[in-house]
Amino acid sequence: LLKSSDEMFSTLDLGMIDLKKGILRCVGKAEQRFREDPLRILRGLRFASCFGFSFEEETAKALKKERNGLTKVSGERVREELNRLLLGKNVLQVLLNFSSTFVTIMPELFPTIGFEQHNRYHCYTVYEHLARAVDSSKNHLTVRMALLLHDVGKPSCFTQDEQNNGHFYAHAKISEQYAEIILNRLRYDRKTIERVCQLIHYHDATIEVEERNVKRWLNRLG
Repeated sequence: LLKSSDEMFSTLDLGMIDLKKGILRCVGKAEQRFREDPLRILRGLRFASCFGFSFEEETAKALKKERNGLTKVSGERVREELNRLLLGKNVLQVLLNFSSTFVTIMPELFPTIGFEQHNRYHCYTVYEHLARAVDSSKNHLTVRMALLLHDVGKPSCFTQDEQNNGHFYAHAKISEQYAEIILNRLRYDRKTIERVCQLIHYHDATIEVEERNVKRWLNRLG
């Protein structure tokens, strides 16, 4: 009993030290903790995103190694953690450092990772562009979800001209279709799906700053 008490206080002391340093560490074997409940993977990423915590080395490795367990978690549970994660102040680093985890819950994102755009308007790969767009946006869930998915269809419609410039014709429409599939799989409500898809559909549109055009868009989008 005494030994058990000593071990308990040792764990508590280590936890307090980690908390002060902003480090996330699993109790015991990290891989085992994530196998017990794979949703802990997303919960850990949510803590990192919302509070700016970093991961202890073994915990970070286990997060990536056990990510496939998330495929066994219900869409509703994934959705709730993802919602809060996307609104975190450190969302950019989480999206960039754990891209493989996001691909696990949104496999449609896989082709965007490392995909060069060959376009003078874009200096980042498609996935990094998505991540940075989320980070630079208004802290609103519908907006951030739309930005995370607004170019998800780009790799499937990529072409290059004779000067090797990249083009993505109809990518908004294709991205909208992918987004609807993803959001339905994660059991989002119909209103959210429609709003996110609407924003993706029109994200490439040019709105002229004239009163009649502004009124037209207000009538169209609300």
